[in-house]
Amino acid sequence: MASVVSDISGQSSMSMLRAIVEGNTDPQELSKLAKGSLREKEEALRRALKGSKAKHQRRMLYFTVRHVDELTQLIAQLDEDAKKRNLPASKLSCWTLSPA
Repeated sequence: MASVVSDISGQSSMSMLRAIVEGNTDPQELSKLAKGSLREKEEALRRALKGSKAKHQRRMLYFTVRHVDELTQLIAQLDEDAKKRNLPASKLSCWTLSPA
């Protein structure tokens, strides 16, 4: 899939990965989850989404998707802290933030 999509953590990609984790292994159905300009690549997506998706692979993918989701939440919290302090996120130091 990474050979077709430009952002593996984008909305379309994550939707497809979540569907695989939930047991959907049909490349036709998975490729329909593409949004925006990625829709133009549906045929390439179907080819990329073919292959083995065994229980173990789906379980490992589950942990990866979960980790990405957790990191996304943490980044959102840091962004919110930056807004409250009227600072760009790049200027914040994790050592000066107090826990919520």
